[in-house]
Amino acid sequence: MRTSTLSSTLTDNWSLQLVAEHLLGRVDPNRDATIIDVSDAGMLVEHVVPNGALQLLAFADFLEQLVFADSLMVLDGWLDPWRDQSPDMDLLLNSGIIRALSADHVAIDEAHEGYLRELCSIPAIAEEHSRTKSLWLDGEPTVSGQVINGTAHYLAIADCTNRTYWPHPARGRLLRRTLHSQSARRARVEHHLSTLVNESRVKLRRMLGQRNEVLALSYAMPAAAVLCFAESSTVISPLQVALQVRNNAAFVALRETLNRTAIEAQKDLSKALKTIAELERTLMEAERELGMNSPPLTVDVSFSTFTGGPSVELPLRAPGALARPLWNPRHTAVLTRLIRAGRLPVSQLLRDRFGLGSARVLRAIDALTSDEAVPPLG
Repeated sequence: MRTSTLSSTLTDNWSLQLVAEHLLGRVDPNRDATIIDVSDAGMLVEHVVPNGALQLLAFADFLEQLVFADSLMVLDGWLDPWRDQSPDMDLLLNSGIIRALSADHVAIDEAHEGYLRELCSIPAIAEEHSRTKSLWLDGEPTVSGQVINGTAHYLAIADCTNRTYWPHPARGRLLRRTLHSQSARRARVEHHLSTLVNESRVKLRRMLGQRNEVLALSYAMPAAAVLCFAESSTVISPLQVALQVRNNAAFVALRETLNRTAIEAQKDLSKALKTIAELERTLMEAERELGMNSPPLTVDVSFSTFTGGPSVELPLRAPGALARPLWNPRHTAVLTRLIRAGRLPVSQLLRDRFGLGSARVLRAIDALTSDEAVPPLG
């Protein structure tokens, strides 16, 4: 059986591009971007959203990963363009926090095709994928091709390398409307056998899947990104605050416990139950250290109880470790209060770099992080 790790993340290069643009000061919050969405009727629709909303969500996710992940893995070949561009980016690259990941082998290609088939079980996505496939293969990706193919590719890599995938906001939105919707997740489980742990921050269930028995772990981590913005100043950036929180003993212990939990869950269930009790304690300690009363970030991960690689027809974890979005209206309200209070430089950063405070940006953030169908955002 492959050993999963919960504290090493697979970072979406599309998100890293947004983060790098922010660190380089190349953000135009008023520039528009196009995303695709799936309506309740199963139709594929396009939304035009302000770039500032995507930038803010991608940067917030990045701050969370800096706090909670041992390492942020980025596909090799995508890191070199960001070297010697920004002192902050160089710091992360040279420290080994951001690392290159090789993802060029047959198992990933097979899993990629499996995820594409699942996405294309929705007729509208299948039709769009058929229309844009040749453009994608010729290196001329459309927005829909970038979202559909890119989502399948990253899910395949996460599945084969056992890492938690943090999707780009547009890809995360597609997943919440398709493979990671509540209805899709219920359809993968034939029978709920038992709830083994049901604590406030950690839940563990044993379920019978379509072809295997599954341990489904869900844990809620304290929100860190809002604190990173709130504690920034003229002498310390949100990214530098994240690095300080990362080195706090409570968060070092949390990352260690996450890894032990993943290993024990796949080897010895009785030991795993003890480790999960420890995980509950370390999550509480980390929450106290942050001192923020914010809604948590939920991570869901499933461990298959039999050996084998990803299924071509139905990937084992489908998707496995996937970080669900942190942002919700309560987080946005905290940041808009910082803008109204005129706290510099964070108010200037949020207003000028991300366009936060604009009703259009706020609507786009709510839509991108929702599980529900949304009206046109134009």
